[in-house]
Amino acid sequence: MSQLILADKSDLLRRSISSVLSREGYEVVTAETGNRVLSLVQTMKPAAIILDLETPDPSGLETLLLLKRDPATRRVPVVLVSRDSTPSAVSNAFKVGAEGFMLKPIDLNQLLKTLNGLQIPIPQLNSPITLSVTGRVNARTTGSLRFIDQYGTIYLDKSANKDDPAAKIWN
Repeated sequence: MSQLILADKSDLLRRSISSVLSREGYEVVTAETGNRVLSLVQTMKPAAIILDLETPDPSGLETLLLLKRDPATRRVPVVLVSRDSTPSAVSNAFKVGAEGFMLKPIDLNQLLKTLNGLQIPIPQLNSPITLSVTGRVNARTTGSLRFIDQYGTIYLDKSANKDDPAAKIWN
């Protein structure tokens, strides 16, 4: 399950968007200030951040700038949300490093398309990962990442999970 940070000063917006994203399989952690976003991103390593430009303390744009300047967080994709549709607002967002920009009120279908289109960072080689399959067969296995081929097939180090009954699904 991908973790997201959703930052907006409106509690109603945070709750409503979180509800929709949760139903789509995302784990959503909310924040109402830029400082809270900066704190959360250090501890949870989210797959993406949805950040309102009007988020206070610091502003959304300043928070984005701080995220993109920090080597530990610069690769976390950020989608900025704003009521301001002026060319300068959109241009500034992308100049600072946003991977997406959406206008309020948020079109939830477009938000989901944007999140699905983000280039979520893949695990590093030999890093431990857990894979899950649900549906006809429910299984979960853990191992070290060996490689991911051009078709998106994930290969784990077999020695890391040879006794795992679910391993036969992945082999």
